[in-house]
Amino acid sequence: MDRDDERPGVVGTLLNPLVERPKWHAHALPVAERASEHYRRDPHVRVSFLRDLATVTKGDPGGVERINRAIATTYTDAAEGFTGVAKLMMLTEAAVHARDKGLTDLHTDIRMKQQTLTREDLELQKVRFDTGMPEELFDAASAYIGEAKDLEDALQRVADHPVPPQPESADEGDEQGLQPSFLRLDTNRINAAGPVLVHSTGQQQAPGQDQRVIGLELTGVLISYQLYVLWERFEPSVRQMTTALTGPVVPAERARLLARAFQLYWEYDETAVFVAVPLVEGILRRYLQQHIPVIHLAKGESAGGVGQSGGLLRSLADSPDLAGSTWASSFLLLLAEPTAGPNLRNTIAHDLWESIPSRHQTAMVLLAALVFLRAASAGSTGEAEG
Repeated sequence: MDRDDERPGVVGTLLNPLVERPKWHAHALPVAERASEHYRRDPHVRVSFLRDLATVTKGDPGGVERINRAIATTYTDAAEGFTGVAKLMMLTEAAVHARDKGLTDLHTDIRMKQQTLTREDLELQKVRFDTGMPEELFDAASAYIGEAKDLEDALQRVADHPVPPQPESADEGDEQGLQPSFLRLDTNRINAAGPVLVHSTGQQQAPGQDQRVIGLELTGVLISYQLYVLWERFEPSVRQMTTALTGPVVPAERARLLARAFQLYWEYDETAVFVAVPLVEGILRRYLQQHIPVIHLAKGESAGGVGQSGGLLRSLADSPDLAGSTWASSFLLLLAEPTAGPNLRNTIAHDLWESIPSRHQTAMVLLAALVFLRAASAGSTGEAEG
């Protein structure tokens, strides 16, 4: 360490055998102390020597705590010299260390620092690309709705749209079922409310997740077009839509609100999705409560409650005998899947959205309402989809 050239690796190699043997800790102590100060310009190197120092002073609880605080502080101080995601990651290292070492006050302070970061601070950029769909798909969709004999039949035809195909597991491509052309990167989930790093597994996504999301988005484009054709042909009023939507799980007052959501959609009013999302959850709950428990009674210290979108859709997916179950995984991705899809229900309910959901995503929410209305009127998958 007295030489001009920096050689932390050499010092670490010489120090490791002393740290590993308790009888040599007294000899390792001054080396670890000096190294942690000498190499403080590199936070990761300094932290490595501080960890060695904590090991050789473990007989002094107060000293170990001071060292652990120094480790967390090393990360937070270093974070000030970074920008973008690197800054967030450095703060995350500090927060994880403080949490694991029981430094509650320090952990809270670090989390607050994370929470003040904005998307601009993180220097995040969106990557967009354009894709085309065959005109034949739109021609077929237009003709299909054009053959409807009345408004109710047209709505039924929209609800009849086939479920997006689910990707097969890894038969072709790489071990995760992805084609070789797909670049796979480890991802970090950012909570848009802060943002705070909330998920960093270092693992790849579930096989086929990209294909599922793309399939969902493309289906939304077609549903949006079908709703446009329906409007062009029938121009239904709120009263007409209320009559068409009123059913066993949609009382007249709620049917009027749902009809208003459709009207807002056709008027290109961005608030349509905010009206429709809670109504879809209510329709699904009233439908499922006829078949499976959706209300959890109080038990012990638990206050009980009602199932919400994510749990309801998972219950529907686990009940293949119920109508609409084949749509459950797609609507889960749309409404309440936190690791991949639009997650509309959660972002809207908790006011975490950064931009208004796209028009075709709103169309998918309206489709969900029609599918569950149809399911409630059917009774079994065979009747609904036969």
